[in-house]
Amino acid sequence: MRDTEIADIQAGEVESVWVSRQLGRPVAKAWNAIGSDSLARLAKPAGHPDRIAIPVAAEMNVIDMSSMALVGDRGFDAVDAGTLSESWRQQPGSPVLPHGLH
Repeated sequence: MRDTEIADIQAGEVESVWVSRQLGRPVAKAWNAIGSDSLARLAKPAGHPDRIAIPVAAEMNVIDMSSMALVGDRGFDAVDAGTLSESWRQQPGSPVLPHGLH
């Protein structure tokens, strides 16, 4: 919405897949599902009843697990949001559902 048009994305490629391809590296997508104010204020220790969850999408299981651990260390529960190609669900206005739930 804020960047210049990118032909591959305009043609339907998921933004995170495009970024991973541009970098030539695996990418995990997590932090765009929460605003900076909420990120700063809502972190809670593991097991806290008011702890909220953040979806994490990644291509490789190792990357996914590392990313999920980082989310947990920051004070949020990590939810497996599937592969990077499914990370479009984490875009503003899209339905975020845990992997396998419909």
